[in-house]
Amino acid sequence: SFSFPFAHAQHTQHAFSRSQWVKQQSKPRCAAVMVENTSAQPKQDLVSAQHTADRFSLSKPIDAILSKLFPIICFQTPVHTFLAWFALSYVMPRTYYWSSLAVFFSYPHINLKLAELGILKREWPAMKGLAPYFLRHCVRYFPLTPFKSAELDPEKRYMFAYHPHGVYCFGMYTMIFREVSGWDSLFPRMRPVHPFVASSLLSLPLLGDILSWWGYKSATRANIVKNFKRDRNSIIIPGGIAEMMMQVKAKNNEEVVILKKRYGFIKVALLTGAHIVPVYGFGENETFKRVHFMQETLTWLSRKLRVTLQPFLGRYGTFMPYKVPINVVYGKPIPPPSFDELTDDVVAQHLETYTSALKELFDTYKHKFGYGEKELKIM
Repeated sequence: SFSFPFAHAQHTQHAFSRSQWVKQQSKPRCAAVMVENTSAQPKQDLVSAQHTADRFSLSKPIDAILSKLFPIICFQTPVHTFLAWFALSYVMPRTYYWSSLAVFFSYPHINLKLAELGILKREWPAMKGLAPYFLRHCVRYFPLTPFKSAELDPEKRYMFAYHPHGVYCFGMYTMIFREVSGWDSLFPRMRPVHPFVASSLLSLPLLGDILSWWGYKSATRANIVKNFKRDRNSIIIPGGIAEMMMQVKAKNNEEVVILKKRYGFIKVALLTGAHIVPVYGFGENETFKRVHFMQETLTWLSRKLRVTLQPFLGRYGTFMPYKVPINVVYGKPIPPPSFDELTDDVVAQHLETYTSALKELFDTYKHKFGYGEKELKIM
């Protein structure tokens, strides 16, 4: 064997056998960064979180089983849910077949309306409290590691804007389950953080209910404003479904972010006085391979149905994501400007300020995580 220096999310070095090194080289580009290349890169002032997943450790035999089994269950939940519904409809007596099928197709529509209205869907603190004991294995699967580039004042309101959308937005978990990811060690005494996602995601049977129990809310202006009035911070994904769909058309050296004309989250931040924090997940786009198939048609249908129809595949041709480190970098907060009247010019200028800050964040730290050849394309 021989030693070959690599740096990963924890910036440690390992000794690899030649076969292991060849296997490591075949992984996606962001899985490892050569140490000798970092000397010519800009000065890094990131602070890495210390994973605290061991606090939620069960017995060793149980943890060994869950570490293998739970990521499969977790990442395949949407597939399992729909297969279970179809199987249930099939085994039911013939007289109940059509009624069960009607429930299957009407349930998401009803859930969608309830999610948009903000009723019936309620956070379940007990369920969210149990989640770290299981989701710690999902955090370790990639692993997910948060980094901070600036301090955050816990007394202020923050709107965390996460990029890129990817497929599942795994990087958001660093904030949602901050006890496991080590986020609390970076930003102690912060207010509760609530994620806001597309209503269609909350309409899915079982998965939508679980997300609601964990505190997910429909991404409407009214819900976000109400969240800030309760002295809570918010997580949003400005790019939305369009960002997920457009990445398929990107070149190999491009990361696509949809921000132009995304004035909605800027207006909410200005109205509530929230500081916007740009957040970028290096590795998010590498977790799945998106299939280019009837892209224009699927994009149009996704926009009309308000749900993504982008086909994608993961490990072994399944929906299991690739084990690629996702390094989530939190940028400097952007304070709201002073203004007498909220005009379109004020909103456009603040969006331009945010866009520049996100571009600077990406360009400053892309070398650190093996994305030196990548360019951020803002659309």
